[in-house]
Amino acid sequence: MARSGAVLENACVAFTADEKAKVDFLWVIDGSGSMSDENALVRQYADDFVRILGQRNLDWRLGVVSSNCSDIANDAAVP
Repeated sequence: MARSGAVLENACVAFTADEKAKVDFLWVIDGSGSMSDENALVRQYADDFVRILGQRNLDWRLGVVSSNCSDIANDAAVP
């Protein structure tokens, strides 16, 4: 977790929230076949992720979208 305006660091930075912090998560899942092993790991961890968030003092939302570029060669918008 990081505060608004925080910079990237090589390690996690912990802080205590006195009020319920509002947090939005967006998972972008690559739907291509080469990512099947990684996607399986995401599926395995999703329930734990939700459980962990539920145990924290957070007001959170999670959105999930997927992408697949299998037909990109036929996309007229791509030069």
